[in-house]
Amino acid sequence: MSSSGNGGGDDAPLRPEARPVPIPSKSGSGSGGGGGAVSPCNIVERTKVNSPDATVAATLRQGDVLVLHYEAGPPKRLLVKTGRGLTLGAITSQSMPQLIQCLLGGVNYDVVVLSITGGLIEVQVQPA
Repeated sequence: MSSSGNGGGDDAPLRPEARPVPIPSKSGSGSGGGGGAVSPCNIVERTKVNSPDATVAATLRQGDVLVLHYEAGPPKRLLVKTGRGLTLGAITSQSMPQLIQCLLGGVNYDVVVLSITGGLIEVQVQPA
């Protein structure tokens, strides 16, 4: 018996892969094409929230969209906040210097909740 890949093989993931929220275009100049340089601020990265606030975390659900804020410190931190301005926690990112430069340059980033398992919150940072 052959299957088309949706069978229950041993190498199947335990849960489906989380899908990022589509990024709507805000430029308004969509004439097709599809070329052009990739912006250094077009950063999409998965990470975990460090030391999440339990009270704020209790209000979240998978798929919720939060906001990334830069706090100059010291220490410099990338904070994840709700739409009401409540701080969930901070993230650590390999792209932290670039994210900070882009945030300071006026680029906004959404933080999409991918999963919540106890106190572990996995998120995806992406341009707003």
